[in-house]
Amino acid sequence: MATVEVVDHGRFLGSRLKGAQLRVVVESVLASRDRVVLDFAGVESITDSFAHELFGVLSAEHGGTLPDGIEIRNANRNVQDTIEFATEATAA
Repeated sequence: MATVEVVDHGRFLGSRLKGAQLRVVVESVLASRDRVVLDFAGVESITDSFAHELFGVLSAEHGGTLPDGIEIRNANRNVQDTIEFATEATAA
């Protein structure tokens, strides 16, 4: 298992580019290990664009759900809601 400290990418994550960059990191970890923890401690906000590039694309690539090996920790309510919105939008 590997842990990615999302705050290392910023406290306010708002661009598709940042989401795509983090998705590459997650995909790389999942390819070499069976689990990755995305620790959102210190992240105050993410935008729909960021969430779609990271979570929406991962979800779309795996039949409308996030891969089983991804665990999200320490996400505040706003971040959780935005992640849920991105993954639900790709499942529809």
